[in-house]
Amino acid sequence: MASVALNYCGEPLVDEPFFLRPPLIEDAGTIAGLANAETQRVIGGEKFSTEVIRAELNSPLLNLQHDWRVVVGADNRPLASCHCWCPPPFTETKLVLRVHPDFEFLRDVLLDWGEGWAAERFHQMDDVPTMRCAVMFYSADEEQHDFLAERGYRHYRTYWRMHINFAGPIEATTIPAGISITPFAERSDFRALQQKMGEIFGDDPAYQSLEDIEDVIDEWQYEAETNPLVDTDYWFLAVNEAGEIIGFVITATGLADDPDMAFIDTIAVDEASRGQGIGRGLLQHTLRAMQKLGRTGLVLDVDGTNEDAIRLYQSQGMTVQYQREKWVKALEITPP
Repeated sequence: MASVALNYCGEPLVDEPFFLRPPLIEDAGTIAGLANAETQRVIGGEKFSTEVIRAELNSPLLNLQHDWRVVVGADNRPLASCHCWCPPPFTETKLVLRVHPDFEFLRDVLLDWGEGWAAERFHQMDDVPTMRCAVMFYSADEEQHDFLAERGYRHYRTYWRMHINFAGPIEATTIPAGISITPFAERSDFRALQQKMGEIFGDDPAYQSLEDIEDVIDEWQYEAETNPLVDTDYWFLAVNEAGEIIGFVITATGLADDPDMAFIDTIAVDEASRGQGIGRGLLQHTLRAMQKLGRTGLVLDVDGTNEDAIRLYQSQGMTVQYQREKWVKALEITPP
């Protein structure tokens, strides 16, 4: 293991040594505990399970030796964790930081490592003009505002977590004539769905396109096979009379911290088909399906600037639960 120098203003912070190393599968419970300690402190509840973290560590798309580091003490137990990934088009590295509240100073160590990972990734890509790092955190965590600002990060976007509890019957689904809502047909629909995602989100600077469709299919199938909360039978497509996908909703049948609460990952309608009630129909159809499945409610995340979407969700009885922020930093990278 490579030792890590932990100094602040030139003075050692602690006596015992710290080390960086890749995580082990058996670290899953400890890493989940780090994440839950943070969510408990900020929003008063636990959000992660050992099973979810273990699935992350086992992902075939992850190079565990290269893409993830934990900081451990003398007992080799993780005190902080950083997971990096950089999806196509390879211009933004996402950093997932999980740090025990008693060792907040380790964020600097992991952010240094994550930014170094991003710089290395940049140098591997011949046609990438820039690279930036992105960190997500809960808006209520005021310490993170100050920490990231000192590190050169700036606020990029705020996301609202909205939810609804199924206290009674869901409004019947209404959909325009000539439009049908059909269940996802798994692999045969992957390519069409990915193409539609690119059409809808391609101009959004926050959208990360996934150009290699086989990688997308592998990732989605891995999730469907290993995550009991992912069931593509509850991914729905809005299809016109020509059989073309004009909208879709991707849903998880539960949350890691609450299997009885469903989650909408993405709901979207293409620009030419908006204003007809298709998004409302997809939302109503999903709410009814989740209630019939026995779920107690549903949550989703929405861009805080998307006023049309927020009004739609509010019209169906959804309210804001909490907010998360995305902060980004453009890296100044010199040739190796």
